[in-house]
Amino acid sequence: MGVIFSLMLMLPLAEKKLQKSISDDRNNTITEMNELSDILRLYNLFLKNEVGSNNKKGESYFLKDYCNNFNKLDKTGNGVRYALFDMTNDGIPELHVLTDISYSVHTVEGKKLITWYEGDRYRRPLNNKAILGKTESSETYYEYIVLDNKGEEVFSCAFEDYIKLSKRKWEKLTSPFLSIGSDKINWKNINDKVEWTELKGK
Repeated sequence: MGVIFSLMLMLPLAEKKLQKSISDDRNNTITEMNELSDILRLYNLFLKNEVGSNNKKGESYFLKDYCNNFNKLDKTGNGVRYALFDMTNDGIPELHVLTDISYSVHTVEGKKLITWYEGDRYRRPLNNKAILGKTESSETYYEYIVLDNKGEEVFSCAFEDYIKLSKRKWEKLTSPFLSIGSDKINWKNINDKVEWTELKGK
């Protein structure tokens, strides 16, 4: 009888805790949706050249500033592509923008768009969240870069084939870096609007 009475007393408390847990989960979901909505809006505004992205010096640059001939882009947006890919492991993808002269990565902090990383147009993100640069002239030059969650460089190495190595030795030297793929990064035309499902990573 005493056990039953105790359970009867505990049941309302358990129900109250469950309701509070459900309410907390609902509030967290709403907060997350609002945050994602703000990020989505800023990404799309940047791609429309309507809002700038602040660099680490606090200077604001619009999409046109990352292009050589922005005003000459045709109506299809050819010459500028974007991708969404999480570089900081927070579950929210950053905005990657590739133009005729630059590759840049943008994220949102304090409801403002900031430039997380910027380099030349020969650089690309890899599946492991590193960045690989490649330029070709008389020699081929590769640069492999690892960044921390703030976009600061923590490791880099470079390879140039002007060094007289056999093909076998060259491939052995570069294979650990060049074999990392980039198939997880889905590049799209600038006129393709950033969708909610993309931002959620689904």
